[in-house]
Amino acid sequence: MNVIGKKVLLTSASITAAVDRLETRKLLRRTSDPKDGRSRIVELTQSGRRLIEQAFQKYERDMEETMAVLKSAERVDLVRLLKKVGMWAAARLDDKR
Repeated sequence: MNVIGKKVLLTSASITAAVDRLETRKLLRRTSDPKDGRSRIVELTQSGRRLIEQAFQKYERDMEETMAVLKSAERVDLVRLLKKVGMWAAARLDDKR
């Protein structure tokens, strides 16, 4: 779960609490890592996978509706600018590690 915490910038305690809640809701399960008994593997259950798929489908529809205000060329410009900002942010984050 430490890997998850580093990716989403949350503390180990916060990740554990979130995983506990999701496990209680049967959206994910924890199993022992067969290669390292101290580690746990966290994976989505079928219900968790369905929920994520539904959330991403809704997100995609919402984003498409939001972006409909832009012309095709404006979308291209926006993507280019967002990539530029994202690359700068990623480099900045790497510098802080």
